[in-house]
Amino acid sequence: MEEYKYSSAIAIVEIIAAISRRSRNGSISITDVTITRNQFKADKLAQLLII
Repeated sequence: MEEYKYSSAIAIVEIIAAISRRSRNGSISITDVTITRNQFKADKLAQLLII
């Protein structure tokens, strides 16, 4: 039996938005944002069952 952690889709969107805001305010580079967002999405989509 597969084990999932539950999260709402809006929570994932909010985390990605927060990462993007860090780039807009200059605290991280666009390259780091792209890498971080892509890795986050890949990890979360594999681990979470979206409700």
